[in-house]
Amino acid sequence: MDDGTLFRELRRNRHLTLQQVADATNSVAAISKFERGLLAIGFARFEHLLGRIEVSLEEFVFLRAQRTVQLPAPDEANRYREGAFNSQDDPVFEALIQRMGALTSTGVDDPAMIADFDTDVARYLQPADGHVPTRRERFSALMIQVMQAVLRGNELGRRADQHPRIGVLMAKLNEMVRPLVSYLYSVETWGYFELYWFSVFHIFIANDTSHQLLRVALTRSEQYALFPSVQHMRVDLLFGVFTDFINARQLQWAQAALAEADRQIQRTGDLGHANNLLFCRGWFQIIAGDVAGGTQTCQQAISIERILGVRSDHGYADVLRIILRNQEDGSSAAFYM
Repeated sequence: MDDGTLFRELRRNRHLTLQQVADATNSVAAISKFERGLLAIGFARFEHLLGRIEVSLEEFVFLRAQRTVQLPAPDEANRYREGAFNSQDDPVFEALIQRMGALTSTGVDDPAMIADFDTDVARYLQPADGHVPTRRERFSALMIQVMQAVLRGNELGRRADQHPRIGVLMAKLNEMVRPLVSYLYSVETWGYFELYWFSVFHIFIANDTSHQLLRVALTRSEQYALFPSVQHMRVDLLFGVFTDFINARQLQWAQAALAEADRQIQRTGDLGHANNLLFCRGWFQIIAGDVAGGTQTCQQAISIERILGVRSDHGYADVLRIILRNQEDGSSAAFYM
């Protein structure tokens, strides 16, 4: 979507003429040429121009992304609520990973179906225009390959003549994601990009490494902590690694992650995250042995979820059933955020 065309739509929507928007920084003629795609203007002039029509730079970037890619509807993706949007997100990639994640539960009987995802890997690593893949594209391809490895491991485990060897598979996955881990350690200041990819890959990173990286993540992203999408991602990441730790019965680390999430939520006042925290506290109680008390806490979060009308990829009621099975048999079921 051409920036000038979108700007013209926003200006006209606000019933502003070129004369009303123009000033000493941007003349009528310059704005007209910009809107028609005949003139490129610098960042400072563009930011000033947006101010003249009362549109923030973040709002403009969001609207441009809506025109460029198909973003999820607001009631279908909590990540795009409450300032969580970030223009670096790739909804096409996220939808693909969700689909692959669903297949890990339902199973894939045809190995060719898993191999079909090679096309998606190639789309990121060998783009049609021939440009050198960006780091984001390389990490996207890596995640697809990791999910393929999980699907193949699951498919092998379902064969009558094979036995699932979770330890071997996890060791392979830990090795596959090493390039991402090395990158995260090397970056001195973390932004949304680094937090996002840590949150995407955390399940496949060894827990002791995730425990170390979590402190690195919070410390090195503090500079951007008040930026809404970074705020949101920091808390999401804490909930994500909490699930890794609680499923592995690393209770001290799990409890510390929740305590840090509490501190972060105190800064944001985010009701959705506060309810996540309540549910995860109940989860912790259940795994720590207080099944009745933890279940009651989780039920409180479920009631609040219904009152708020929250829709997400998973409902707390469904997750609670998985948690209770996991409490009885740690190898029977697990849930990860």
